Amino acid sequence: VKGSDQEYEIWQEVVNRYWPGALTLVLPASDKVPRVMNPQDPTTIGIRVPNHPIARAILAQTGPMATTSVNLSGKPPLETQAEIAVEFPDVLTEELIEYKGLGVPSTVAKWTENHWQILRQGSIIIG
Repeated sequence: VKGSDQEYEIWQEVVNRYWPGALTLVLPASDKVPRVMNPQDPTTIGIRVPNHPIARAILAQTGPMATTSVNLSGKPPLETQAEIAVEFPDVLTEELIEYKGLGVPSTVAKWTENHWQILRQGSIIIG
């Protein structure tokens, strides 16, 4: 991720307040981020630290992981195993772990030069 010292301070304030949690930050990507990570806009990268014990345990073992949301971009969040299975029939899901959607999606905020642009309003309000 690239940006100025002042931008880092702003980003760090948001991270300290809302992570881990339901907030994805879309930040400028450095040229070291492979284009395949975000083929629609390789100049940005979405970053999130989940607040779920299983996800955090996995990440503690693996380090950062490139993943995607359980919904397609621009579509509503999927809240049940059945909805996930219909939308992604070829994806193996863990039947033993009950997926519980909160009903409110995560917030997605994109940094645009000097302010946050809310791409999707969710459970976190950045003000």
